[in-house]
Amino acid sequence: MNNNDAALVNDYMNNFSKEVEGWFFPIDMLLFALLNEWQQTVSVQGNIAEIGVYKGKSLILLALLAREGETIYAMDLFEDDLLPAAKNAVSRFVPNKKQEQILYFKEDSANYTLDYLRENFPTPLRFLHIDAGHEHHEVLHTLTLLSPLVTDAGVIMMDDYQDREFPGVGSAVLEFCYGDKRSNFVPFLVGANKMYLANPYIAKQIQKYLLQHNLLLDKCRLTRTHDDPVLIALSKLPQLSDKLIRQLNHYDLSTIDTAKIDFLAKKASVLGQQKIS
Repeated sequence: MNNNDAALVNDYMNNFSKEVEGWFFPIDMLLFALLNEWQQTVSVQGNIAEIGVYKGKSLILLALLAREGETIYAMDLFEDDLLPAAKNAVSRFVPNKKQEQILYFKEDSANYTLDYLRENFPTPLRFLHIDAGHEHHEVLHTLTLLSPLVTDAGVIMMDDYQDREFPGVGSAVLEFCYGDKRSNFVPFLVGANKMYLANPYIAKQIQKYLLQHNLLLDKCRLTRTHDDPVLIALSKLPQLSDKLIRQLNHYDLSTIDTAKIDFLAKKASVLGQQKIS
């Protein structure tokens, strides 16, 4: 990212984003920028897609982060006057040349088909931000359908994962990652209200990068979903980054009592079967 683009990103995150209606917390803005920085560092190639645009608050940042030659796919129902509202917001903060990289699609995510997506997404995605239907099966459908379009080093951002109004987001993400048809993505990073998914190998690389970044140094902690380490960015209970990196380097569940976990899992299974019968 050149100096001019970096200045536009910083100005938007720190000053102008509050002028656009919508929900996009500072922690997640920062993580979007840092994930983009990591991808540039390791030369990850691909386009960007946002499913669920509303009035363009996060689309603006994604457009500012986009590189020359990349396409940003902005897909939404765009009911009422939301499409002109989003375009107007984008026009205020995104340079004309970058605006030309955005393609708008007015479509219900429930109607997506694989053929439709392959036709409109001719190259892999490096970023996929999902903020569309929030019920369990809507989220699962969108994730299952679009995730094959994400490059191996890409990141999926799931909005409203921690929002008490939308429990279906969290349940769908966990089913997608750990269900019978287990995907190639796992949760690896938590922001304010977003969960970030990536290939497990890539996830660990990103976690180490973030832990060493001056903006997150000694400000995070590790937890887990199932057997995968998840980084809590700007945690209320932070730990030293060096300690967390050592844990990631030797992550084999050595920090937990695996015998106890196996015991509890078997016990839960037995109790579940008793309840069903």
